[in-house]
Amino acid sequence: MEKYHVLEMIGEGSFGRVYKGRKKYSAQVVALKFIPKLGRSEKELRNLQREIEIMRGLRHPNIVHMLDSFETDKEVVVVTDYAEGELFQILEDDGKLPEDQVQAIAAQLVSALYYLHSHRILHRDMKPQNILLAKGGGIKLCDFGFARAMSTNTMVLTSIKGTPLYMSPELVEERPYDHTADLWSVGCILYELAVGTPPFYTTSIFQLVSLILKDPVRWPSTISPCFKNFLQGLLTKDPRQRLSWPDLLHHPFIAGRVTIITEPAGSELGTPFTSRLPPELQVLKDEQAHRLAPKGSQSRILHQACKRMAEEAKQKAWHSSYFLTSGRENHITPGCEQAFPELRSEVVGQRSIDAVDLENEEPESDDEWQQLLETTEPVPIQLKAPLTLLCNPDFCQRIQSQLRETGGQILKGNLESASHILPALRILSSLLSSCSDSVPLYSFCQEAGLPGLLLSLLRHSQESNSIQQQPWYGAFLRDLMAVIQAYFACTFNLERSQTGAPQVSQTLREQSEDLPAAISSALAAICTAPVGLPGCWDAKEQVSWHLANQLTEDSSQLRPSLISGLRHPILCLDLLKVLYSCCHISERLCHLLGQEPLALESLLMLVQGKVRLTPPDNCGFYDGLLILLLQLLTQVQGKASLIRDVASSEMWTILWHRFSMTLRLPEEVSTQEEELSLSDPSIPEPDWTLISPQGIAALLSLAMATFTQEPQLCLSHLSQHGSILMSILKHLLSPSFLHHLSQAPHGAEFLPVVAVSVCQLLCFPFALDVDADLLVGILADLRDSEVAAHLLQVCCHYLPLSQVELPISLLTRLALTDPTALNQFVNTVVASPRTIIPFLSVVLLSDLPLLTSDLLSLLAHTARVLSPSHLFFIQELLAGSDESYRPLRSLLGHPENSVRARTYGLLGHLLQHSMALRGALQSQAGLLNLLLLGLGDEDPAVRRSASFAVGNAAYQAGPLGPALAAAVPSMTQLLGDPQAGIRRNAVSALGNLGPEGLGEELLQCQVPQRLLEMACGDPQLNVKEAALIALRSLRQEPCIHQVLVSLGASEKLALLSLGNQLLPHSSPRPASARHCRKLIHLLRPTHNT
Repeated sequence: MEKYHVLEMIGEGSFGRVYKGRKKYSAQVVALKFIPKLGRSEKELRNLQREIEIMRGLRHPNIVHMLDSFETDKEVVVVTDYAEGELFQILEDDGKLPEDQVQAIAAQLVSALYYLHSHRILHRDMKPQNILLAKGGGIKLCDFGFARAMSTNTMVLTSIKGTPLYMSPELVEERPYDHTADLWSVGCILYELAVGTPPFYTTSIFQLVSLILKDPVRWPSTISPCFKNFLQGLLTKDPRQRLSWPDLLHHPFIAGRVTIITEPAGSELGTPFTSRLPPELQVLKDEQAHRLAPKGSQSRILHQACKRMAEEAKQKAWHSSYFLTSGRENHITPGCEQAFPELRSEVVGQRSIDAVDLENEEPESDDEWQQLLETTEPVPIQLKAPLTLLCNPDFCQRIQSQLRETGGQILKGNLESASHILPALRILSSLLSSCSDSVPLYSFCQEAGLPGLLLSLLRHSQESNSIQQQPWYGAFLRDLMAVIQAYFACTFNLERSQTGAPQVSQTLREQSEDLPAAISSALAAICTAPVGLPGCWDAKEQVSWHLANQLTEDSSQLRPSLISGLRHPILCLDLLKVLYSCCHISERLCHLLGQEPLALESLLMLVQGKVRLTPPDNCGFYDGLLILLLQLLTQVQGKASLIRDVASSEMWTILWHRFSMTLRLPEEVSTQEEELSLSDPSIPEPDWTLISPQGIAALLSLAMATFTQEPQLCLSHLSQHGSILMSILKHLLSPSFLHHLSQAPHGAEFLPVVAVSVCQLLCFPFALDVDADLLVGILADLRDSEVAAHLLQVCCHYLPLSQVELPISLLTRLALTDPTALNQFVNTVVASPRTIIPFLSVVLLSDLPLLTSDLLSLLAHTARVLSPSHLFFIQELLAGSDESYRPLRSLLGHPENSVRARTYGLLGHLLQHSMALRGALQSQAGLLNLLLLGLGDEDPAVRRSASFAVGNAAYQAGPLGPALAAAVPSMTQLLGDPQAGIRRNAVSALGNLGPEGLGEELLQCQVPQRLLEMACGDPQLNVKEAALIALRSLRQEPCIHQVLVSLGASEKLALLSLGNQLLPHSSPRPASARHCRKLIHLLRPTHNT
């Protein structure tokens, strides 16, 4: 400390304190970070040493510089640059920043990260609090406590570090991650700077994890398309598709603004993160990620949250002094104030989720999530006593409303509703356990509809497959069962009649006839392993073993109860599942059941159909057979031969004819019937008693499994004249059927599955080597039924954006192959522009590159083939609702090469016809620059399309001509491109620029000389021909004509012409020969203009 003066404290945290200081005998102001050694574990001290070692080697203007470090008896002291403040403070004071300031900060952050990643260092805790403000408006990245320098053998990490609001999806799921997790955090920071809040913000850790994993980012209209495109790249949920190095440096939002500091790196560092991995290293990285991936599919943050909520009621007791004189503890558990604001008192010191970090954690330890969850909980507050709550009618009404309304939503798999109902269940459990006065407690239960509401919720949750697959289902079921248990253990159920409370049996008779059914359903669920999920068999077997032991006890009354229940129509199916699972485990139970006449008699009654069974809800007669066939053909060994046998049997044909009957299709489906409107009453509704929406989905999955194994069988079925399979598939895409399906029970749930499955089957002919005549017949069949129009309607009205990729791809393929299908697509758009155009706009700007690319191909083909009168909607799509051309700008700056290439190609075709687009290039600021930017793109396909677009813009450019002068240098450079198509487009574009008065610019870039060289010496004949045509156009400019004469163009072209004449008479003359003779003639002195 003899080197520094300590001036004042400027910060404090869990690590220690930070002081402003000054180096002695100088004016240098520094920051001194004092970190106590007392109480630190060996691991923490090692981590601190690692942080110091990382910082010691960093030299970058946007990274805080460590000047010195030393130890005293009690502390470690780190000396760094002094900064003026935190970026976080600006956010708190100003809310958000203008985009130009965000752009400057983005460039500096990217510069700092590029430096770190080029040295294989991950920061792992990027957030506004760790970005300091330097003098002159610059920023400095600090706090390398979680940073990790990765060796050449380490390609991915798994330990959880960082702050939840800025964690990437792979981090919160605890999947292996790499440097792209830092880039996600940068996207979150920049979004917060521009908008005022992080892209995913909530105070519930459950909701935050769900938002990060599932929800799309909401884009405000205030940010520019270029900035939005930049953020979209960084905030891509799939790390493999995320905008990363080196493409990140070249994005228009920061291109040219990033400071790159290169240092000679030792070979021991290995490949920097800023370079693309060689294929062999990418394979090793994928293998390492697969090996380190978690065994379960559920995020441990959700798992730990569920576990903690289940234990919460036992771990915490809450105290109340209001309205109680006995000093009795109040056992109402935390979390209720979120669902019941009227119970809330004052909350003191609550920490928001943005303040959470995982410092001092053990890597890959469950404790790290426990610590995270504790920081997100509300601090203890004072609540009214249980007796007061029971006497509050508003509280009773709110409990009942919460159970009814939120309970209905939770059965739909709604995560937010789960977070609301869990506190209500914990409150009920605490109330039922803590209140000793049975009279008001029983009155409260009656008014709240207990236990009927609870049992109904239990029964319906057991009947829903979708809710049982939710990650929070375990916590919900445990809390619900805890409340039911607490209810039946209440004192009013144990007391005699003098209390005035009826016995439990009376309560059950009044409210809960479905209790046995609920219990049976619960037993079946916990001991039956679902088909296709072998991972849970061990746990299910343990439950079945325990239950079998109970059933085999001599004094047990459970076995006779289960046997007698086999004759009960409502209970028998669930009890059969229970007995079946237990018999698999226990040979003794099988022996005992075999000796009991009642058991055998009950089983025979079931086999003979003497027990009146209620059909499963929303299932059809054929569903079971279809699902059984599907399981047999997809899950058994040797399934290839079994599929072949089934597909070649008569049963396969009968199956489709029966399906046709359930759909109520006529023997020959007429085109007129397929064209009937959505609400036409003459279209019969399918017989849902024979096959349900789930059954249809199973049949289509069965067809997919069969045709994948036997693709030629699919082809023969689809190509047959009057094919029943083709008729069915076309009908399943018709508006009439989709309308009926959407109105059927659970139909809306299975509609996307049905539509996508049909599209998969219809894609088979395009994926196989098909005879041309067969393909023509299939296309004619699809064309006559207007499948192209139906595909567009399905995507627009019924499918979520995430599932339209395959239908749009099929639609594009049909339109590219068949002109009639293209007309059907355009006519559908023209007929319903108010619904179709907004949908196409969403697709065009989606985060799905393949989807966007397919639509761009479809639009480009439309612009190329159809007359200009049909192109208004394409112009509208690119211009946007405010005609600012934001969609076009976003597409031109898209991170995917294929999207940019097809956007430029679409522009090229539109510029042949659209004067409005030419006017936009002239009037819309920066739009022409984006167009010209493609000429220098790294991707050859983008350069080819961009040169094509600029060439068409230059043709008869009119007022746009002078502005295209900026394209001449880039076009001249493309004359040397290795791809002949790009050279040809560049030559044609330069030829089109000649008549626009740009002769001087062309001469400055020596365009005539270059074109003459290409005309005489390019190895590709079509490039030679294009160069000769361009020279014919350019020679009309007197200055260029003179240059060509001075270059001896006539003599050089004469030699070229002579070479063409010396070809054998049997060889065809190249098309360039005519242009060569004509140009020689025009260069004669008599034609000198």
